[in-house]
Amino acid sequence: MSPLTPEQRTPSFSRIANFRDVAISTGKTPSQALLKPGFLFRSAAPDDATPSDQRRLTDDFHIKTIIDLRTDSEHAALLAKEKKSPSPPADVPDFDIPSDAPSSTPSPSPFGSNGQKIPGMNYVNVNFNGKTYSSAMFSRLSYYHRTKLIALYITGYRPQAISIIGKNVMSQRGLIGLAKDSLAHCRAEIAQVFEVLSEEGSWPVLVHCTQGKDRTGLVVLLVALLVGVGMEDVKRDYLLSREGLEGDREERVKAVREMGLTDEFAGCEEGLVEEIVRELRERYGGVEKYLEGCGVLREKQGRVKEILAA
Repeated sequence: MSPLTPEQRTPSFSRIANFRDVAISTGKTPSQALLKPGFLFRSAAPDDATPSDQRRLTDDFHIKTIIDLRTDSEHAALLAKEKKSPSPPADVPDFDIPSDAPSSTPSPSPFGSNGQKIPGMNYVNVNFNGKTYSSAMFSRLSYYHRTKLIALYITGYRPQAISIIGKNVMSQRGLIGLAKDSLAHCRAEIAQVFEVLSEEGSWPVLVHCTQGKDRTGLVVLLVALLVGVGMEDVKRDYLLSREGLEGDREERVKAVREMGLTDEFAGCEEGLVEEIVRELRERYGGVEKYLEGCGVLREKQGRVKEILAA
């Protein structure tokens, strides 16, 4: 069978970027897929999907559940229209101020910025970089920077607050370091995702964050490794985000700079998948033991495998 066409690798939508069927993007050809095609999809946020895009999600890809990995503060920022330009935000692990700090942001939306749910779609919000992750990032700041960040945040200067942690924590950790931090501090959220994935009625599923690159990439990596996809195939899927997001790279570079981050955060880190696979093996004993540590027991893992394995 011939190699995959660009449309097979990353189907095009009018207003949904970085969309793909993970079974196809991790298989060298459709016949070599280790995952069942048409079950697990990934993308950037579909908030601005056109009616035609929405119909494709439901009629062409038969998606039943959308798992949104964005933080409460990201949803609140979208609702409040805090961003001054239409440029998409950078897809790096965002954070929410620890819950004991006051906040001026409104309640989050369960479905995105334009308020338009797709009829019949099940929406699941998983605040992936939740309280434990946020506290870990926050604790790395000096007392001065913590105080300044909170003051900016509660007075409505969220972008400036984010830039403090971006410059002083995230930039120093890098994409690989932040992915490792997510493994360590987002266990409850990973368990939430797998709770949804273990239910047969959830499928087919679309997983997304903002750009569908980092948080989405980590979730897809865990699922793919669990089902038996090889590291090189997982890496190929991860790096396809370069192609899937190429159209707005300049905007993403601008966004990461505004957050106090280096330009590398606008792209995909070449060695990230290898480093995360090594971390899973050496620190946690492999993906199955890691997921057990998150509270995803072997029975639930087995259900995900049964649903997804080709």
